[in-house]
Amino acid sequence: ISLRESQMLVAQEMHAVLSSIPNKSASLTLMHRAMEAYVSVKGEKKLHDPLAACCAIDESIGEFREVR
Repeated sequence: ISLRESQMLVAQEMHAVLSSIPNKSASLTLMHRAMEAYVSVKGEKKLHDPLAACCAIDESIGEFREVR
């Protein structure tokens, strides 16, 4: 499956689902704020990195490291 085929549109409905997640991680809070600003203007956004989104929701499934 290509990256293009794996992309999905995150519409305002998906934004509402993310809003309902309690105790958001710092990364999910940042992603949510950015999506809120973008979606309020455009109405939808392509999600190009589903793994990053999953890690933002549940940090225990990945490991975060600072890179240069």
